Amino acid sequence: GTSDSMMQKYTSSLEKLDGIIHRIAGKVKHYEKQPIYWVEVDRQGTQMLLLELNDKPLAYAYTGRSPEYRIDYLNPYIDCRGKQILKIRAFTPEVFPFESSTSPIKLRIGYGADKRESDAAPEYLTEIITLPEYVLDNGTQYWDTTITFQAQVPWDHSYRLENAVDLRTLPDLEERVLRKYEELRQFLVNCDIANVYKELENMMIYNYGSLYKSSLKDVKSELERGRLTYKPNHPDKKVFPISNYELAMYKKGKIALLRGVFDKSAVIKSIKYDTTRYHEPYEVTWHISLYLPEGETELQVY
Repeated sequence: GTSDSMMQKYTSSLEKLDGIIHRIAGKVKHYEKQPIYWVEVDRQGTQMLLLELNDKPLAYAYTGRSPEYRIDYLNPYIDCRGKQILKIRAFTPEVFPFESSTSPIKLRIGYGADKRESDAAPEYLTEIITLPEYVLDNGTQYWDTTITFQAQVPWDHSYRLENAVDLRTLPDLEERVLRKYEELRQFLVNCDIANVYKELENMMIYNYGSLYKSSLKDVKSELERGRLTYKPNHPDKKVFPISNYELAMYKKGKIALLRGVFDKSAVIKSIKYDTTRYHEPYEVTWHISLYLPEGETELQVY
């Protein structure tokens, strides 16, 4: 909501933000070469889509009921140069099978030699990928396929999981994951932007580096853009309880996350009010992956 006590908590947390921003910016690596990769998704029908790159789920689940066209960057999911493996899963809601009369999902992988050259004509590393005819009109509800493409990125992040714990060996894994999610959710409830950014610090460092946002100005702009998520600036603002979730595992058990049972989207959800985007409050979600580095006892945001 908009209570005075929430505003006091938000203001107090905000006072710690500048130091966190400078620390994160100081750790983001700068790369002279800046190739950029993306997936272009055109989804005009009722079919739903999940994507995994190198056994890591994309933060966005293409499962909404409305038509959409999106371009999502793939750089944060690329560990190192060489062959990249994209898993595609298309499925239909409830009991409706794939039909030829429905507008099919279409996607392709795009590439730019240098992100700074935004006016350059994009290249595409794949043809348009869509549902094959043999799954249409025969009662099929799921279709999986895998494609590969080459990426030449200037980093190697593969070491991050080399000695990470196989989470499947933890007897109370689901309880520990839920507990960590609840901790992060409570920071949202408390309008505690500083502690959220502390928890997400490592993720931000790698993501910003892979998207070439390495200057203090870039990092500050990215992090300050999220302030309105935490600011109690509308009476209808709220943070939803975590419910209807399932545990999903990736990278041979080294990454775990919770996702919605039905839409497979993020389960930490809140209401944001930002008039520069919409006149009414709108829902935002938080995609959080967790892992356990060697020698640590508490799950961390990957």
